[in-house]
Amino acid sequence: MLVAPASFNTVNKIAAGINDNLALGLVNEALGASVPTGLVPWVNSALTAHPAYVPNLDVVRSGGGASCSERGRLRCVRHRRS
Repeated sequence: MLVAPASFNTVNKIAAGINDNLALGLVNEALGASVPTGLVPWVNSALTAHPAYVPNLDVVRSGGGASCSERGRLRCVRHRRS
């Protein structure tokens, strides 16, 4: 199973086991059943600095999830409007 993009909110809800919609319920069931699960975090650098984010990403990884980003860090790219 692949969760893409995995927002700040999604990563933290998965780590806490919150199933408030069908998609999160399926992801949490997959992790509980040891189904290979991957996350593609899409979180800006300001949110990755939040004290709960990296530990929660580690919780997801310890439960069998894999993340394609290095320690959950993603550069925030801003486009200028002309």
